Amino acid sequence: MHAQLDALVASFDRMQDRLHRLVARLDDAQFGRRVSPDRWSVAECVAHLNLTGERFLPLIRQALDANAALRNVGPKHSYKQDLAGRMIAFLAGPLPRLGPLRFGRVKTPPPFVPTGELPKATVMATFDRVQAQQAALVHESDGRPIDQIMIASPFAEKIKYSLYSTFIILPAHQERHIEQAEALWPR
Repeated sequence: MHAQLDALVASFDRMQDRLHRLVARLDDAQFGRRVSPDRWSVAECVAHLNLTGERFLPLIRQALDANAALRNVGPKHSYKQDLAGRMIAFLAGPLPRLGPLRFGRVKTPPPFVPTGELPKATVMATFDRVQAQQAALVHESDGRPIDQIMIASPFAEKIKYSLYSTFIILPAHQERHIEQAEALWPR
């Protein structure tokens, strides 16, 4: 597989491992407990990532299927992130800090706000399933010009970025919310 795609799969794997290390330390009550009314619980952070990942999966699938004939990207090809994708990855990724202050919080659109019962086993099984599907789509992208195949953002349809950028945005967004979850239950 192309080295840049290997790196993308590794970033999904790192986020999955990091989340599992955190969740292994928490009982069911801690997993679902908000430490303050204005902060999501670990369960809500993970459920949000599940909602986001599940929304992206069909968009990625459709883009790959619609461009199935596009091939011939060799191992020496260097994927480039588009400007919109670079900006979204920065905004979706970990929040910048100045000492204890974090900057860049944004209001989550309602379709991506977790609701309902969030049992630890179910939420984590969904996360693992979505991670596996995302990694499989990266593998399937090998040999394709995914830096030229565009999708519309599920957050704002007028914003378009490449599949390559999408595969960078997703683990960056995961890192943001895993960091948020880790801050709730520091070691």
